[in-house]
Amino acid sequence: MTDRLAVWLGGNRVGAIERAGDTIRYLPAVDAPLSVASAGLAPWSPELTRNWFDGLLPEEGRRTRLAARFGLRPEDTFGLLREVGWECAGAVAVLPEERTPGPGSYRPVRNRELGKILDALPSIAELPDEAVRMSLGGAKDKLLVAWREGGWALPLNGAPSTHILKPEPERFPGLAVAEAWALAVAASATAASEARVDHDLGSRPVLVVTRFDRETTPTGEIRRQHQEDLCQAIGAPPLAKYAPNPLRPESPSLAKLAGILAERAADPPEELSRLLTQVAVSVALRNADLHAKNLSIINDRGVARLAPVYDVAPTTAFIERQSSMGLPVGGTWRIDEIGRAHLLREAQAWGVPQGVARSVVDATVEALGVGVARADGLWPEVSPKARQQAVAGILAVSLQDPGRRAVSARRQRATTASHGG
Repeated sequence: MTDRLAVWLGGNRVGAIERAGDTIRYLPAVDAPLSVASAGLAPWSPELTRNWFDGLLPEEGRRTRLAARFGLRPEDTFGLLREVGWECAGAVAVLPEERTPGPGSYRPVRNRELGKILDALPSIAELPDEAVRMSLGGAKDKLLVAWREGGWALPLNGAPSTHILKPEPERFPGLAVAEAWALAVAASATAASEARVDHDLGSRPVLVVTRFDRETTPTGEIRRQHQEDLCQAIGAPPLAKYAPNPLRPESPSLAKLAGILAERAADPPEELSRLLTQVAVSVALRNADLHAKNLSIINDRGVARLAPVYDVAPTTAFIERQSSMGLPVGGTWRIDEIGRAHLLREAQAWGVPQGVARSVVDATVEALGVGVARADGLWPEVSPKARQQAVAGILAVSLQDPGRRAVSARRQRATTASHGG
């Protein structure tokens, strides 16, 4: 028996996903640039199909709970897309064959009801059945909503969302404000998603993030932008977002993203400079969670440009054991050992001239200094530890080789401890 789902891109049908037994395969119907990982109208391999479309679905526990809601197995990519693929990241929609994309509808929801839904997460029992036709990748608890006519609404039947609501994890108090602060700092150096913290949506602070892949026109129409994260762009599975070995062909790396931009961007030097800025921002703000699903491209009919920063937080202030980057920079994993020299080495591997790379790093450091003052004004309640670590990280990026000093400092502490000092 063969089942099919229709795949739509920006309102145009571009192909279908076909399932035969446990195998799924994407069959392009037109030469539309669904992914930079594919070539033309050739059918995708089952592996690429599963990897790419899994990138549209939740991960880990969120995926398991979603599958249970519909009586499916968590590994049933086809079945999950049939149920919730109507509103996804970017401009992709996956629908049953008999349906076509429509504007959908919105159900206004008061803050009290929305807070009840958010407080219930990770359970989705409080979410109305009719609303669960939307999907967003990642493992963290979140909810897609739309801001319509001065209030929140739940998107129904594939209607586009405008915001992501991320309740603060109970085990990391202060993280929501720290992430809003970090995004405000980052915005002084590069394009970044807008974020704020709402303390009136339930019992926990909620980070409210404006989606970078949605645009609301003056008439109120919500337009989708096609995007894909780095895992999708290289055809890797979502679980490969942390590169265990960046030298393996299937592993993501900053160099692979740089290669995509060099080959497909309208202005490769500009996009590579933006990528270096984004990496420097994450290193400086002590965001060790820079992995392949937190880096994306806007795919404009095959022309790639780097998406804005959208998931930056001073993670080392909340998870002290998280000292390794999601992706290595200049061959180094430990974030407290990465400095200016590593950023320049990484940029050199992309083919960026050293003079240009030095100017980019210098400009980023200067902008982040201004950004800290601005973010302090917006979020004066930010965790002192998170702020102190970020300020120290900005200083480290401005120095020639803070990594060597960090290693020496750790060795000296270890020597002192061994001598009972």
